[in-house]
Amino acid sequence: MNKLTLFIPGILGPLPELLDANCELPKCQILEHWFSRAKSSRTKSHSYFAQLAELFDITHDFSVAQMSAYMDGCIDHQSCRFRIDPVHFKPDMDHAILLDNQQLNIQPSEAEALIESFNQHFLEDGLKLVSTHQSRWYLTSDEPLSLKTIDIHDAVGRSVSHFLPKGEDELIWRRFLNEAQMLFHNHPVNQAREQSGQLTINSLWVWGEGETVELTKCEFNWIYSREIISSGLAKLASCKQLPMDTSVDDVLKQEGNGLLVLDEIMGPVSYGDVAAWAESVMSICQTWLAAIDIGLKQKQYQQIDIYTGEGRLFSVNRKTFFDFLRSNKSLKDYVNTCA
Repeated sequence: MNKLTLFIPGILGPLPELLDANCELPKCQILEHWFSRAKSSRTKSHSYFAQLAELFDITHDFSVAQMSAYMDGCIDHQSCRFRIDPVHFKPDMDHAILLDNQQLNIQPSEAEALIESFNQHFLEDGLKLVSTHQSRWYLTSDEPLSLKTIDIHDAVGRSVSHFLPKGEDELIWRRFLNEAQMLFHNHPVNQAREQSGQLTINSLWVWGEGETVELTKCEFNWIYSREIISSGLAKLASCKQLPMDTSVDDVLKQEGNGLLVLDEIMGPVSYGDVAAWAESVMSICQTWLAAIDIGLKQKQYQQIDIYTGEGRLFSVNRKTFFDFLRSNKSLKDYVNTCA
């Protein structure tokens, strides 16, 4: 009998705005039915990549930078100690808000020009950016930098000052960052972007350090994901990966234990966009969850585990699914309203 694991980070928030009595939540009867009949528990992990590590039975903080560089085809990916994301720091009162590169629509030629300028400027400092993707860059350095960083998912939409790297070399990195910001400020790429009304690429976000990960197996027979890190972990574990253009029906026809990663809700949650969050939740309900619900009714699945990405797990099995004596609770009883 098949078992399906759903990793849907952000499906329950956090969105403090949902405390507003006038805020209308999406009417997803499938989720309300599932959650009202599920066994609810807490997971060890409370963040995106920590939850992925737990799902793949990784017990240490693995290097997201190396995994990302590996999937991007960087030849010497193990030398990529940090991922560097080109971002925009948006001035707001007396601080700056982090906007990630999903808001920037960076072109390959723009990335190449900025990376070339950075590498020329920091040549004597032993810093170098490498990249095969316009929005995912990687830092190599002659001398190791001791930094404790914050994942970009946890900092997006928030005040930059609260999430800057700490550690022995934090002051060194801040000097490098200040120089890079000044370098980018007058760069022809940003002058052209500003003239065309686009957000400038005015800063860099360093993150993703950790230990090298080695995987030979995992509990999943197959995985469907559009997200690069979970795809990389599956590849290392020799887990069957379904192409991104696989239809919903074909994904759910797979036999054995499957992992379905649906991360499109993360963006609206990060930026506190309640309307976009509700729209994304409904989209997932109407496509993926509706089809899975049919599979449950037809007894295609023995169990479904739903990981929400912030420390909660809801497990629905065939016995509890058909318990119609339980009444459905509102989705608002489950949303995470903690900032």
